[in-house]
Amino acid sequence: MKTSPRLLRSLVFLLLLLPLLFQAVVLVTGLLAMFIAEAVGGLHGDITLEGLVFLSLTLVITGYACFRSGRALVRKGYAPVENAGTSRMEPSRNFFMRYPGVVIACGYTMLAALIAIHLSPRGVHSIFDTTSIALIVSHLPSLGMLSFVIAFGVPPPWLLLIPPFFIYLVYAIGMAREFRIMGTPRAQWHGKAIFTATLALCAMVFVWRVGVLQDSVVRLSQEVERVDDKIYTEPYVPFRNNNKLAKIPSPTLEILDNHPRLDGATALYPVYAAAAQAIYKIHTFVTPAYVQMYTAVSTTPKAYENLIEGRADIIFCAQPSPAQIAAAKAKGVEFHLTPIGREAFVFFVNEANPVDTLTTAQVRAIYTRRVTNWSEVGGRKEKILPFQRPADSGSQTAMEQQVMRGATMTTPLKEEQMRGMGGIVIETAAYRNAPNAIGYSFRFFVTTMTGVKNIKLLKIDGIAPTPETIRDGTYPYSNNFYAITTNRTANNPRVQELIAWFLSPQGQQLIESTGYIPLAKTP
Repeated sequence: MKTSPRLLRSLVFLLLLLPLLFQAVVLVTGLLAMFIAEAVGGLHGDITLEGLVFLSLTLVITGYACFRSGRALVRKGYAPVENAGTSRMEPSRNFFMRYPGVVIACGYTMLAALIAIHLSPRGVHSIFDTTSIALIVSHLPSLGMLSFVIAFGVPPPWLLLIPPFFIYLVYAIGMAREFRIMGTPRAQWHGKAIFTATLALCAMVFVWRVGVLQDSVVRLSQEVERVDDKIYTEPYVPFRNNNKLAKIPSPTLEILDNHPRLDGATALYPVYAAAAQAIYKIHTFVTPAYVQMYTAVSTTPKAYENLIEGRADIIFCAQPSPAQIAAAKAKGVEFHLTPIGREAFVFFVNEANPVDTLTTAQVRAIYTRRVTNWSEVGGRKEKILPFQRPADSGSQTAMEQQVMRGATMTTPLKEEQMRGMGGIVIETAAYRNAPNAIGYSFRFFVTTMTGVKNIKLLKIDGIAPTPETIRDGTYPYSNNFYAITTNRTANNPRVQELIAWFLSPQGQQLIESTGYIPLAKTP
């Protein structure tokens, strides 16, 4: 019990006072470093004079304070016990009894780190955000390190453990130094060995877990081009001058009022936006809000949600996923699917990739990670980056239902996305045209809407996705796309008129003029 106040004092120093000093040093040296850098200029390269001054002063000042604090505690009689052979009071040779404050602080820090790195992402926070927040809350020195390294990019979680363990180590060195000055025998080696081995094991688990998470996150150069969604719909917004929509000079249908609310997949926006522009007769000034209300492009998952909730009358998408069917059933909603055209689900790679064709079996092997290198399918010896689409998107549903057919896909690649104020979001990685990447989507979206150059569509089972092979179904992943209503909207006369028009020769001509394949060959 006599040692309890000294142990508490040690923990207060290690977990509160020295970390607060670290923060103060970070603040002062940071300001001083900026002043020096502004006065004399920085060094060439990635490491600046400002950074060198900042880091050096922080280490020297904080290290000196930790060393002196450790020595001072020993001088005040830290953890004395009576020596059984003499009447002399001296510290125990048991390592854990001699350095209990340092042992407890290290254990606390390591436990917090292991818990933090296993936390799941929440909301828009990434795995790295979650870990960093947990470590910063647990250990104030992490905040100082974070403020330093954030200027050089996103810090890996292990970097945030350097400040607290630096404090603990130098503090323990100060204690050991004072013990030696007092002539105290060294602590027993087996205690040191057990502590070091335990800490090393925990560190290996932590680093392994960080590696697992980082392997699931792809960081690619911004120079490669990206196939994403909404940024490609701007040229197809209806009721605007010089948009890229197919034109219908004399539409056979006009809807003057009660316009059906349209929504759908990004890839099909040019189809239903062109129809609305030709058929909807609007006599009032068209505002962006009106266009958004009647010709929304919410992407497949949100479009299905809008249809189920009654915020859309018709959506234009690929067939629904089992999850979307279940969500509709839970609301008493039944989907009615009317095929209005055909499209191909395609795989694409960088044009520099020597692979031109894959079999269905090879595609499945790539996306179950049984094949991980292009050399296994006739390409170069490079790791395959297999990109996926978000769950319940049209592309992902097509991939799961048409290609995988029950085979479980591996966890998709994630990508760090910077979002305002330096925040990080980890999301399913959109395809980037890296030399070793493979992605999938719908043919028209990839070849026309994105405008991405230097990519090529792969043949599947030796068959290329051409209009002829899509129309006759010889391309393996040819399928219909649909105008989808529900049991609540199917009897709306305006809805029925619009769907009938899509099936008419003029509607089928619009689908072909847009770049899709009509159900029947148009004149």
